[in-house]
Amino acid sequence: MGRTLWGWQIRRRHVLAALMAAVAMVATLMVTVVPDAGLRWGLVKALRDLGMVEVGVEDADLSLFQGNVVIRRMLARPALGDVLGIKDFDLRFQWAPLLDKRVVIERLALSGVEIHVTRAADGKGFIVDGLPLALAGSAPESSNSVAWAFDVASLELTDSRLRLTDGPTTLDVAVARLVVEHLNSRRPAQAVVVALSGSLNGAEIDARGSLRPFADEPDFALDARMKGLDLAGLDSVAAKAGAAGLAGRLSLVASLKGAMAAGGLRIGGDGRVELEQFTLAAPVKAGAGSLALDVRRGVWDGETLSLAGEVSASALAIRHDQAQGKLAGLKLEVDKADWRGGRLGLSARLEAQGLAGSNGSDSGSAASLVVDAPELSWDGKLDWRGAARLAGAKVLAAGLDVTPDAAAWTGRLELAPGAGEPSGRAEGRLELGPLAFKGFDFAYAHRHLNLDGQVDFGAKGKLPLAGRLKLKGEGISLKEPAKGMDWLAMDKVDLADLAISRDGAVAAERLITSGMAAVRREGKGRGKGDHSWRLEARALRLDHPSLAADGGLAVSDIRLDGMTARIARAADGNWVGLPSGGGGDGGAAKSASESRMPALSLGRLQVGGGSRVLFRDNSLGEGVRLDVNGLDVTLSDLDSAKPDRDSPFVIKAEVGGASVGLTGVVHPFADVPGGRLDGTIKALELPPLSPYLAEGLGVHLRTGQFSGSFSGGARGGKLDGKLEVDLANLAIAPPDPNAPMVRKLDMPLETVLNLLRDSEGRIRLSLPVRGDLANPDLDVSDAVSQAVAGAMKATVLTTLKLAFPLAALIELAMDANDGPALSLSPLDFAPGTSVLNDDHRRRLEDVAHLLRERPGLTITLCGKADGADWPALVARRRAEDRPLLTRLERLVGIERKEAEAGTPDHDSLINLANSRVTLAKQFLVDGAGVEAGRVFACRAEIEADGGKGPRVDLLL
Repeated sequence: MGRTLWGWQIRRRHVLAALMAAVAMVATLMVTVVPDAGLRWGLVKALRDLGMVEVGVEDADLSLFQGNVVIRRMLARPALGDVLGIKDFDLRFQWAPLLDKRVVIERLALSGVEIHVTRAADGKGFIVDGLPLALAGSAPESSNSVAWAFDVASLELTDSRLRLTDGPTTLDVAVARLVVEHLNSRRPAQAVVVALSGSLNGAEIDARGSLRPFADEPDFALDARMKGLDLAGLDSVAAKAGAAGLAGRLSLVASLKGAMAAGGLRIGGDGRVELEQFTLAAPVKAGAGSLALDVRRGVWDGETLSLAGEVSASALAIRHDQAQGKLAGLKLEVDKADWRGGRLGLSARLEAQGLAGSNGSDSGSAASLVVDAPELSWDGKLDWRGAARLAGAKVLAAGLDVTPDAAAWTGRLELAPGAGEPSGRAEGRLELGPLAFKGFDFAYAHRHLNLDGQVDFGAKGKLPLAGRLKLKGEGISLKEPAKGMDWLAMDKVDLADLAISRDGAVAAERLITSGMAAVRREGKGRGKGDHSWRLEARALRLDHPSLAADGGLAVSDIRLDGMTARIARAADGNWVGLPSGGGGDGGAAKSASESRMPALSLGRLQVGGGSRVLFRDNSLGEGVRLDVNGLDVTLSDLDSAKPDRDSPFVIKAEVGGASVGLTGVVHPFADVPGGRLDGTIKALELPPLSPYLAEGLGVHLRTGQFSGSFSGGARGGKLDGKLEVDLANLAIAPPDPNAPMVRKLDMPLETVLNLLRDSEGRIRLSLPVRGDLANPDLDVSDAVSQAVAGAMKATVLTTLKLAFPLAALIELAMDANDGPALSLSPLDFAPGTSVLNDDHRRRLEDVAHLLRERPGLTITLCGKADGADWPALVARRRAEDRPLLTRLERLVGIERKEAEAGTPDHDSLINLANSRVTLAKQFLVDGAGVEAGRVFACRAEIEADGGKGPRVDLLL
């Protein structure tokens, strides 16, 4: 049955069909329209529920059957804060796997996402685009629940930005493209591929890698690159660690691989980190033009860290309070570095240039520093085998000024920090280039120094170190500037097998020096040698020298060659070249231990090789010059522990043309020193010593030659010996009648001497020597008895006792005008000259011929200088000092006036006259074969102008 509607009969099947059609239409509308609208409505409502005041979604597409969700241009604005935006969201997934607790996503793509995350003001949460984000832990899953599985074919994020703000710090992460592929928890062996490109605070970032998070031993591999990160944006982060003023640009390239094994995380890789224009204001001020860390290899296996790489820096500076340091350049090459269980093994090389540092009062600098450590280890103790080189250094610390131009060390250093001072050992070779050291009121310098051996340090003892060393040096000097003293200088020194003990004992196999000089005043003098070295030696050798802990000194052999010893007194009576001694007797009161002389032992002392002693005395009205040449000294068997032992000695020398020979033994360490002496002196010219007699007695010797011998000794402090005296051609100038000695004489001194002369004109005396060492006594009375008889004895004895103590050692020149004498025509010299010409030599040959024919004759040479010598002598010195200027003056015809020469120098003219006599005497003795005992010299004189001119008088 049915009803008719618009001409159609409506039956039941028609109603059912219409109802089904309506349901289909509604279902179709719901499937096509309602999901999209519901998705859009759900997003808007959810965002509004989160507090967004303005929400907009341009398009939303939800395909439930196809598993596809698409959202276009969604914007959400909170009441306060930035806009949360998503440009595109595209998700494709599968429904069926959800039933098996599997999330299968074929593709998830996000584009144009902008999110701003800010830490809350109280620091206990975050705000995402103005909305608080609560952090809560999820409820724990049941132990019987099945874990969800994930299978994500592709995740992609493009053209998005995430800004993280924490106080003043903002991290702006711009993601150009992020891709994650093949994330499948059911395929643990399949690697997840990750790729990222974008920027962090404007710094370009690029990363590529893979990981296996679901494997039994998860692993990963990553290649990353970042360029130009501005560290100023991280200053607030650094402030939490106490740092401030952080600035610079950071770049890095890294390649890492790692795995989580049963033993822990294993990671390795390589890379490079660069930091440019770095600055830091606190906790220290620091800066660098550039810093770079280049890791060629880095491995951590859970127990051992192994590294190889390089660290470099330029224009590095650091400052804290008054301390500061600078480096122009730094390079650290690490070939191998292993750290395991608190032990470090290292093979590295450090190079630094332009080093400088100071702490207000102390400072140091160096042009370069190189440290090689092919083997270095640390396990609570340092063990370093390698080398170090330092150049252009200067150190000012604790009042010391040290300037090593170059230093190089090669060897091994062992160092244990310890609770107190560090201890250890250093062995190897130290080479020091030019070095200057100033400190403790002394100045030390050398040109080159080498040290080889080993040194132990740190243990307690009298000395802070002990060891064995070999030392070689060149150009060594030691000065005391405050006193104006040069104490020591050596061209070369070689110290072999030096042994140093902690108790203070020092010993060596040998010490050899060449070009040694000791003790002089600083400065340069002329004429009197006031600034010459007091002691010089061509070579010095000490065999087995040692210094005991108690100060005892022992040497088996000392050899001194080419020695020059200068002994001089200045016009004020002080010894030249020595520091002035302080007054007072504060040092007189010393304890017995302080005043006790340390033990001394000397096997043998030899002085030779052309050694000499130069004696000068300017403390008198007239200078005294005495040169001892050809000095040979041998002394042996000195031992303070055996004071009664004989110490034999031999001395040979020449004084002018005289020969001196002494032999004997001494007992210098006996309670009362003693010994024996046998000696001879032949043909000693006395005129150079005339000033002593003039000073003491007012009498000058005109001529005289001394020969003699001594034989005797001292025992128990008592002298017993005999002095044989032979005075030849002894003559005196008329004494000053007002002289103290002349007024005491009973007869003229010349008369006394004439009485003492024998038939050959010689005075021969044999004088017993008695008394004690402190006050020797020459018994002149026996000698006078041998030479004089009768009533004259008392008078002669009185006169001789006054004159003889000085007369035996003093010479004075003779003036030919003071008395009759047979003379030859003199040798005339041009003013200012002393060179013998051919005429002089012919004349002297004639004189020699005369002396050979008449053996009883002697000749006396008397040098005379006058005012004409001085201008010529000044001109000659000027030509020697300024040869070029002198030749130019002669070329243009400039002649200097005699008045320009200044006041004549007495000593210079006397020396000129003496040099003429010396040359003439040398010709007669060495050239013509005349015996030295027949040729005499008298005291040189300076005549007034208008005399006979510069000459040497020849007196028979």
